[in-house]
Amino acid sequence: MTEASLCKLDAILFTPKQISGKVGWSNEDRPSSAFSFSAPLRLNDEPLNGLKLHGRAASDGPVGWLSLTLTAEEIPLERLSYLPHNPHTNKAPEWAPQNLHRQYFAARISRRYAWGNNRVLPHDKRREMASSIDENLVDAAQAIRYALKVMNIQGVVPEPEFQPTLGFAV
Repeated sequence: MTEASLCKLDAILFTPKQISGKVGWSNEDRPSSAFSFSAPLRLNDEPLNGLKLHGRAASDGPVGWLSLTLTAEEIPLERLSYLPHNPHTNKAPEWAPQNLHRQYFAARISRRYAWGNNRVLPHDKRREMASSIDENLVDAAQAIRYALKVMNIQGVVPEPEFQPTLGFAV
């Protein structure tokens, strides 16, 4: 891939985008206890094939985790992980910012996978670099607002209807 391809992805990220239609979380009907959605986006009020906002969130359990990902042609440009259930350790790829190499994020520590830190093609999700979030996200609604702001997306994403439980099987 060329620098021109990367610049096109940069432009998509920095241009205001709008959610097409109404976002609705749906239960995946799997034992994962998760909700999800995939919403097409418009760029400059024009539909753009392959530009989407994906969401996954806990439907129940002890912690209401949430993940929002902006993709262009399946390439993740930005991702927010709010209270993720797994820890993450950054690798040390040659293209990544030196200050993020080998940084560790414990489970339940919210993090952002910013395009500026992962601007490489071909894109390998397993090598994505996480960074700290500069805001104190106190709930899912605030995490959603933050994600939409940094992804430059206008529109409404409702909170998932998380049902807290102790996680015991019945």
